Amino acid sequence: MPKLPTTLTHASVELQAVDPCETPEVLRAVRASITELHRWQPWACLDYGRDDAMAWACHSWLGWQAGTTYNFVVRRRGDPGVLGTVGINQIAGKQANLGYWTRTDAAGQGLATQAARLCATFGFEHVGLRRIHLHHHVDNHGSRRVAEKVGFVREGLHRQVAMLRGEAIDAVFYSLVSPDEITAP
Repeated sequence: MPKLPTTLTHASVELQAVDPCETPEVLRAVRASITELHRWQPWACLDYGRDDAMAWACHSWLGWQAGTTYNFVVRRRGDPGVLGTVGINQIAGKQANLGYWTRTDAAGQGLATQAARLCATFGFEHVGLRRIHLHHHVDNHGSRRVAEKVGFVREGLHRQVAMLRGEAIDAVFYSLVSPDEITAP
């Protein structure tokens, strides 16, 4: 398999493969948005700390080496600050899940949309996926807007499909089955 690109750019967004050396920046980004992230993400505990960020960064780096996970930090081009993350995970049978989040103070600026678009393109063109899916909490309207802007096709509502803080939740599922479905920026 050819070497995969570790940096992806388009317009004002830059994605960089996660490096454990960036743990302090990832931690700052998570802590700056923990209240909002905690609302939607099972991993975002209110006491999210350095060990959590380091474990995620190391998992991301090892997953990249194994070809099972491709996580990126999201930045504005030319700015070293981490504004979120995006990644492809749960890779199996040429299918994968796509996940993303951005800092609360960077929400609504199109960063998540651009990052998800770049990552989905990477999945089809470099990883060789044939299907990319995502899901979000039924009430997460920001995530819904990102999925729709990227071109993901809504597949439906899955009732009580995931757990969040010990409660079963409904989630909306989406997919892309071709890079042609990805909308142009």
